[in-house]
Amino acid sequence: MVTRRELLEIAAAASVGAGLPRDTAAQRSSPPVDLATASLADVSELVRTKRASPRELTAACLARIERLNPALNAFITVTAEQATADARTAEAEITKGRWLGPLHGIPIGLKDLIDTAGVKTTAASALFADRIPTEDAEVVRRLKAAGAVILGKQNMHEFAFGATSVPSHFGPVHNPWNRNVVAGGSSGGSAAAVAASLGYAAIGSDTGGSVRQPAALCGIVGLKATYGRVSSRGVVPLAWSLDHVGALTRTVLDAAIVLQAIAGYDADDTTSGDRPVPDFAAATKKSAASLRVGVPRAYFFDALDSEIAAAIEQALEVVSRLTAGLQDVVVPVSPEVREVLLIAHQVSEWTGGRFDVTFGVLSDLWRFDHDQDNTVPDMAEVRRRLPLIDYRALRIDDPPGTAFLTRPGMRANLGGIGKGYAVDRGVDILRRRGFHDFMIKSGGDMYVAGRRGGRPWRVGIQDPRGPADRIFAAIDLSDSTFSTSGDYERAFVKDGVRYHHIIDPTTGEPARGCRSATILTDRAVLADGLSKVAFWLGPKDALALFDRMPNVDAVIVTSTNEVVATKRLQGRLQLLAAPTDAP
Repeated sequence: MVTRRELLEIAAAASVGAGLPRDTAAQRSSPPVDLATASLADVSELVRTKRASPRELTAACLARIERLNPALNAFITVTAEQATADARTAEAEITKGRWLGPLHGIPIGLKDLIDTAGVKTTAASALFADRIPTEDAEVVRRLKAAGAVILGKQNMHEFAFGATSVPSHFGPVHNPWNRNVVAGGSSGGSAAAVAASLGYAAIGSDTGGSVRQPAALCGIVGLKATYGRVSSRGVVPLAWSLDHVGALTRTVLDAAIVLQAIAGYDADDTTSGDRPVPDFAAATKKSAASLRVGVPRAYFFDALDSEIAAAIEQALEVVSRLTAGLQDVVVPVSPEVREVLLIAHQVSEWTGGRFDVTFGVLSDLWRFDHDQDNTVPDMAEVRRRLPLIDYRALRIDDPPGTAFLTRPGMRANLGGIGKGYAVDRGVDILRRRGFHDFMIKSGGDMYVAGRRGGRPWRVGIQDPRGPADRIFAAIDLSDSTFSTSGDYERAFVKDGVRYHHIIDPTTGEPARGCRSATILTDRAVLADGLSKVAFWLGPKDALALFDRMPNVDAVIVTSTNEVVATKRLQGRLQLLAAPTDAP
């Protein structure tokens, strides 16, 4: 086992040049280098030319970890003994002329959701606090094959489900530039470690920004490679269809070097792409003078903090000098998002704006889409934001293929209609594959196709105030969607008042007219949206609207616990019991 005295002696040796046999002429002509804070590319060259040793680099990093990690909390597990042994092995191999490449003997860290055989992999959660994998993740196998030295496992936002790295069973990560601000997440420990020179690189994961965002907050480089370029096998998933493994480094060249080692096809990973791996490091040396750079200002530059805006403009000025120039561009939306927005806009028109996806400006106040803590927001701030809710400010296909909000500060939220669209896509896929009798369910949205046991599907409507498994009505359906929204979902009661996630865009408060609304029609995306409309219009006006719409029926439980329905459901709807009457 390496003692503290041995560690400090090795670190001290690094500053005077102890280690591998040197090219003394090269040593005399080279300026002194702070091994711990140098770039990966620089120390790799020192190792290759035997002007520094893996043992020196590792000792320098471990010394900084011992000194700084108590304040930063960037590492959960430090594998000092194994790292030192691996550094000695790398040193011996390089001495014998068996240099493996730019990562040989280079100390790096791993986000603690990447499996390491024999070493705890916790995902920063108490649930996995003692989890010890028996096999390395594919990315770890590739790093070891490249000769990298693993320093340990780095702290993170628990299960990668967040952007601060504050919620962690092992305590929050602190930003090395200012301990009073977050390091970002979910790869916060990896970013903090690289920024504080507790290693030359780190491997993180990115599902919705979890490499790039903490890299930005810590002032380093974060690379989210193309999906499937780096195997995610052996990485605790957040959303496997969106998860990426990426590098965090202090320079772009360093990121290219790391990507070179970890990229490649993995036949045992169904998400891995089988395509050649180019020379990423060589690409960084190419001139950018012929490149034109597009700047997507719409949305991304809205409501920017003045200090951030100034920094971005300064960076763009530098980029303009290095390239053939800048040009403002509008980022196109996917056909799927475009279709959802068009449907949402149509529902808004039908309801005079009572359905409005631009209510997203209130989401962070009510926090029903986040970790709701039963807090009612400042209603003065809610009212201040109401003018930013206006579906008419949503521009679609102008120019073609684009969608954006015309006023700064506006935000869209497709949660009130998106699940229904997902159900419709699932129905399309199953029909194309020849299925006739099936059911798809996503939350409160359901589609039943064909028949079940030779008879129509019998579907029940949940009692909005009863136990979750209690239904008060049933109906026989075939080839129909069935969508229910209720004030019992994502809700809390405070001081005798029920607050729920269906926010009226005209008041900024939870709608009060209904307890639940169930819509039956042929498209789940439409049913999803209309089930909220019933809350905003109120039972009477909602039923009048639905009776005028072809192939749309509804069952509503009013705020006074009365069950009402559209005229076409008379004789079809079976009431099993009165809904529970409770606040």
